[in-house]
Amino acid sequence: MLLTVGVIYRFFVIVLFAITIAWATLMQTMYNEKIFELVMGTRNYLAAPIAAIFLLAVFCKRVTEQGAFWGLVGGILISICGMVLKFVYKPQSCVEDNMCPVMCKLNYLYLIIILFILTLLIILGISKFTDPVPDQHVSAA
Repeated sequence: MLLTVGVIYRFFVIVLFAITIAWATLMQTMYNEKIFELVMGTRNYLAAPIAAIFLLAVFCKRVTEQGAFWGLVGGILISICGMVLKFVYKPQSCVEDNMCPVMCKLNYLYLIIILFILTLLIILGISKFTDPVPDQHVSAA
């Protein structure tokens, strides 16, 4: 039996859909938070590095490919660490326990701003130490 790409694609979509349902149920029971806040927080953790790259690519000619790549990798790694810390230290335990990191006590919107700024700094720092893109390859449309 020959499996086509469409069949494999449908299979993985179904598997990811099942994982999403299980994850949402787990988060709802563990945190007693609204699903909307969890979805928005997770999405925004991953959107902040992408937004930083996009804005710098549009408004700064000095950004290089290496800076954008490592900025995206660094931003996503920092956001994954933040999501893991939020998962390990539940919001209820952070109120009672002073041992949790400062990151757990902040609202996710503040963390996204910090993540955005850190990603900007990573991109600009790496772009500063790499060769700039020649002007003939940069279009100002």
